[in-house]
Amino acid sequence: MTRRAGASLSLLGPAPFTYDVVVVLDGARYVAHAAWPADQIKGNEPSAKLEFLPPLPALP
Repeated sequence: MTRRAGASLSLLGPAPFTYDVVVVLDGARYVAHAAWPADQIKGNEPSAKLEFLPPLPALP
């Protein structure tokens, strides 16, 4: 998300914003939840940190 896109979030209403992300890789389901601004990544605003359960597989 660009800073400009992040700034447009204010048009949605007051914070906090919550969202869920689901990724399916090779039939395995990975789920993450984030809340903005609580999970905001310092120095990379307005990005929010996602921690997937189970953890996403790493590249060898």
